[in-house]
Amino acid sequence: MVARGLKPLIALLASGIPGAAPPGLHFAEVAASAGIRATIVCGGPEKKWIPEANGSGAAWLDYDRDGWIDLLVVNGSTMDRLAKIVQGAGAGTAAQGAYLFRNLGNGRFRDVSASSGIANPYWGTGANAADYDNDGDPDILITTIGLDLLWRNNGDGTFSEVGKAAGLSRKLAWHTGSAFGDYDGDGDLDLYVAGYVDLSALALERPAPVCQYQGLAVFCGPLGVKGERDLLYRNNGDGTFSDVTAAAGVE
Repeated sequence: MVARGLKPLIALLASGIPGAAPPGLHFAEVAASAGIRATIVCGGPEKKWIPEANGSGAAWLDYDRDGWIDLLVVNGSTMDRLAKIVQGAGAGTAAQGAYLFRNLGNGRFRDVSASSGIANPYWGTGANAADYDNDGDPDILITTIGLDLLWRNNGDGTFSEVGKAAGLSRKLAWHTGSAFGDYDGDGDLDLYVAGYVDLSALALERPAPVCQYQGLAVFCGPLGVKGERDLLYRNNGDGTFSDVTAAAGVE
């Protein structure tokens, strides 16, 4: 389904009513007026497949270090293109693969996706931002149904994709989320990537089965499908990672 406009960007406003106990909290949807507009793709108009039941991810980061938090939005894809990804016959989305909005500091954002160089030829599932190379700039990891993308911040408003050079797995996989953290206490941010199901076992030619829950039709889930393993990468401190999943006992 193609949806015009990002799902609500929420502005939090505290009510200043004297004597209110406790004070209430009010939310206002301001995405359009703030300049955040995106075409989000998540399969077709009718949700028949498991990937279509999941949205994509987003991340807040100050990519240009101007003191204002910017916004990254990851896009999905269509089922026909996803089938090509799984078959290793190609990649690409029917729309822009990722959006980067620069915070102008006045309550508005500017779309700098094209000039930043950030792209996503796969079905994006999640986003994370951290300074993995310790150069002072936040970098970006996009998890996908496809190959995970590591975007190194060049410090000039642009990014370079360095996933292969950094040692990330080049196996097509369905990864959902990720987390950076210094698990070994050496001062470098390591990386954990969560897997969902094994793409080689996912039968895309059959719609997901439908179950009943409290009278409603819901997805049954990937019954009988082999799970995709999680990954733990150790940061080598030189801009590269080593897969230590097995050595660390991660299952």
